[in-house]
Amino acid sequence: MIIIRGKNEKKSIGLFKGTKKTIATNKDWESKYAFENRKYRVTKRINNFLNKMQIYKIELELQNENLCKMLSDLEQSHSKYFELYNFAPIGYCRVSKNGRIEDVNNTMALMLGVDKEYLVKNSITNFIFSESLEIYNLYKNKLFETKEAQTFEIRMYNRDHTIFWAQLKTTIVEDLNKIPVCNLVVVDVSKYKFTESELQKSERKYRSLFESTREVILNTAEIRRQANEKEKLGDYLEINNDHKKHHAKQVCSAHKELNLYQIKLEVQNEELRCSQVALDAVRLRYFEFFNHAPIGYGIINDLSAFLEVNLMLMAFFGVNNDTIDRYYLTDFIIYEDLNIYYMHQKDLFETGEPQTFELRMYRSEGSIFLAHIESKLARNNEGEQICYLVILDISKYMAEVKMNSHEYSRVQDFLEDIPIEAELSERQNISTRNKIS
Repeated sequence: MIIIRGKNEKKSIGLFKGTKKTIATNKDWESKYAFENRKYRVTKRINNFLNKMQIYKIELELQNENLCKMLSDLEQSHSKYFELYNFAPIGYCRVSKNGRIEDVNNTMALMLGVDKEYLVKNSITNFIFSESLEIYNLYKNKLFETKEAQTFEIRMYNRDHTIFWAQLKTTIVEDLNKIPVCNLVVVDVSKYKFTESELQKSERKYRSLFESTREVILNTAEIRRQANEKEKLGDYLEINNDHKKHHAKQVCSAHKELNLYQIKLEVQNEELRCSQVALDAVRLRYFEFFNHAPIGYGIINDLSAFLEVNLMLMAFFGVNNDTIDRYYLTDFIIYEDLNIYYMHQKDLFETGEPQTFELRMYRSEGSIFLAHIESKLARNNEGEQICYLVILDISKYMAEVKMNSHEYSRVQDFLEDIPIEAELSERQNISTRNKIS
């Protein structure tokens, strides 16, 4: 076979080489394009991931800020109700059904002369006089059976075995485990009991004298006509929170930092949530002590304007927390007794010493009752002076004292009008002379 070579063959070879070179160039370009496209997609996914992590970081920071604010509010509320409970001028304690003390305030510990740490988990019956245990158990069982508030008086003694009379006001509530427990309010009424005892002694003394001279009184009609019944009341007690490798390192570093920061925030948020739950439980307990106490409990400022009251004081004066800022304590005090209140409030804010006094007040329906008031000076979160108030209605008790005083005065008046022996003998002599004459 004869092969003819010429210019056309050279031209064909040249075209083939050019096409081969073009194909190789196109493959390189496609490979480079695919790499750049893949690099773009990876970079885009990484940027999207980083953006989501940044957003999540911001959300966690906002959540952390809100939790910190809630924690601060809870701490303020806890501090407020802790002071109301722990520094009240009367004894507070929480007792289980079997008599074990679960919580106690400073006043109660001071009243019994024992440290609070010793009182907790101890039995309340260890401080009750043996002859009064039956009365305590009777009213305690009645409280848990009927779930109605009970008020009674028993004798108790402190660490020095000094016996004193205490008035106990009991209410039943449920603890965090839904177990019924008893809230106890203890008021020392030894002074009232001493006054009552002295009146009873005087009454018995003069009644005995009266009975011994009954015949003389019955035989003296003129003396009986001159006897007057008088009512006397004693003075009120003292009130008032390479490019690809380099980029990959930055991404990994940023990812690790964000993960660490996320873990720290989640741990901190979990701690804040636990603190919030614990503080909320404590705040709720002290709020129950304050709001459901069986005595009137309130807070006023230096102008006597109400800042907060519990349910008992709302019932006394017909006010609530929505309308409380419209009233002053002096709006419910009888005009004649205002001087007593102003005198003791002046001493309270000048000396800082707690004050105890009594005065007459109006109820919401207009009736008048005799109030025993104990006041104590304190300061709020802004450093302003405020006053804690405890108000007890002692009208019923004073009515009994008044009745005893009335009987005492009556017998005393009769005895003052009994003629002495000299007068009797003189009358007998006159009567004898008249008969002889």
